Amino acid sequence: MTANTAKPHSISKDLVLRATRGLISHLSKASSTTNKSLLDEEGVTDYVMASFQLQKIPAQGSPKPIRIEVPHRVMTGESADDDTFEVCLIVKDESKAWVKALIESTPSISYVTKVLTLSKLRSDYSTFQQRRELLASYDFFLADDRILPMIGSKLGKNFFQAKKQPIAVKLTRKESLPLTISKALESTYLFISTGPCLTVKCGRAGVLSEKKLVENVLAVVENCVKKIPGKWGNIREIGIRCGQSATVPVYARTTAQLRDIEGLGKSSVSGVGVVETNLEVEEKIAKKKEVEKKKSKSPLLNALKKKKEEKQEEILEEEKSENRKAKRAKKQPEERPPVKEKKVTKKRKGSVEKEVEEEEEVEKVSPKKKTKKAAVEEKKAEKKAEKKVEKKVKAVVKEVSEDLDESFISKKKFTGRKPGFVFKKGKKGLGYYKDEIPKVDSAFLEQLQRQAGGGRRGGGGRKGGRKGRR
Repeated sequence: MTANTAKPHSISKDLVLRATRGLISHLSKASSTTNKSLLDEEGVTDYVMASFQLQKIPAQGSPKPIRIEVPHRVMTGESADDDTFEVCLIVKDESKAWVKALIESTPSISYVTKVLTLSKLRSDYSTFQQRRELLASYDFFLADDRILPMIGSKLGKNFFQAKKQPIAVKLTRKESLPLTISKALESTYLFISTGPCLTVKCGRAGVLSEKKLVENVLAVVENCVKKIPGKWGNIREIGIRCGQSATVPVYARTTAQLRDIEGLGKSSVSGVGVVETNLEVEEKIAKKKEVEKKKSKSPLLNALKKKKEEKQEEILEEEKSENRKAKRAKKQPEERPPVKEKKVTKKRKGSVEKEVEEEEEVEKVSPKKKTKKAAVEEKKAEKKAEKKVEKKVKAVVKEVSEDLDESFISKKKFTGRKPGFVFKKGKKGLGYYKDEIPKVDSAFLEQLQRQAGGGRRGGGGRKGGRKGRR
């Protein structure tokens, strides 16, 4: 047995090599049957791209591209060392003059053939057809990082579908502009979107060799995983595709899926070295599943399975019954010889008779004790019943007396106005008392009137006296 020295998260170099061979052959067949200009217009390019299937979709997308370093330059012309490709640089209106002069004076960045201002982009490329022509005219687009957020809405969705959205470049330092442009073209870029799939360019299939493409793919996978949210824990599958072709898987999340991919990769390689596409692989897996379903549905196989299960159940039941019998045999005591009855002597008989008499006496005493307890309990119950009856009688008497007494109605709270009654708390308690008109004493009233009349006379005399004195 040999220990497995493979890393827990890594992709097989052999699988990547087979996948690139298959994609190159697929692209050569497609380019021979279809016009290249039509492919470019539809966004189908000859770039080999690494595709990352995510387990969880990112919560927030980022329109700003993330720079990924690769060993071999992704943006090339017809050959690896050819700089015949064309680049468009979008700048601010005031920066166009010095940028254009600098590009003309430095031959190392002569591939920048167009310097486009933001105002010209808005005025000259406003229609859909004009934007498509701009997309097809240049291989790569760069933009000043200060105006990058304002450019996306002016270019349209075709730029994003073809992965040609402008790359940010710093134009604050004039001396470093050639170096920043060359670095931007030597690298590839990762765009994090709010979808389950991310794609990154790895190189042109017809320009870079198989070895260089494989090295670029391995570098892209290694560097992109560090930038993806969740890293390896969020990656479900990694594949390689070319333009709009099917994706060839080279990595899976589980070891079982990875073994299936490796097995299919080995079996699908022919003498020319062509790898089957993802659709063909899926068809093979579907056929295997159908065969397994048919086998499970056949009546002969089901009958044989049932017989086997029944036999196994019978064997298990027999073993259980034998175990039970063995346990019972252990629990049962050994048979002992019968014990001989002892002869009862006269002394023994006398003692037995005494014991019987004592038991009878106890039985006689015990009922008396029981009757005494029962009598006490009965008396307690009778007293309780009498108290309950007394309470009920008192309540009834109270109600009757209240009914007879028309001058007072007992109530705990005010229940409304009653004619001829007043609600208050008096001698009989809280309730409604009869409203009686007070009797007036005529003699007392006459006395009060006399007193009031005498007072008036005295007051008048005083006033007159005071006047006379003055």
